[in-house]
Amino acid sequence: PGGTVHGLPEAAEALSELDIPFAIHSDQLIASAAYYLAADAEFISTTRSASSGSIGTIIPWIDMAALWESYGYKWDPIISEGSDLKGIGFGPSLKPEHRAELQRTVDTAKADFLTHVQSARDVDDSALRGQALDAPEALEAGLIDYIENVDAAYDRFLQLLTK
Repeated sequence: PGGTVHGLPEAAEALSELDIPFAIHSDQLIASAAYYLAADAEFISTTRSASSGSIGTIIPWIDMAALWESYGYKWDPIISEGSDLKGIGFGPSLKPEHRAELQRTVDTAKADFLTHVQSARDVDDSALRGQALDAPEALEAGLIDYIENVDAAYDRFLQLLTK
């Protein structure tokens, strides 16, 4: 369904540079990093109950300050001078400047994600808010091209190969 940002643009570029066509079919979920990889396909099809999209990025941060405090722990790192962004994500909570840096990171990754998807597909802006859409909505928004079973997708792909 999803994955990490690291290596994703390079993997998508490798797929787009293939000398053979490729297509995507899913009966479950094509989301986030999986959708990034799928965007360059000749066509994307899903079954009626599948979902697609989740175009966005997230760092799933949990503030652990209250838990640490309940155990008597206090975060008190010693950080080299001028390295105020060192160790982001290691403490129980985020300083405002750490949050801002992580926000910059996810915003940069999302901008790259949007650029990639929009260069490959004509996707309606309503589908670019980070949500996964069910197949009829995904079809209407341009995230997928067909709603069909795997046999129909396979036949469609074989037709593509014989062109």
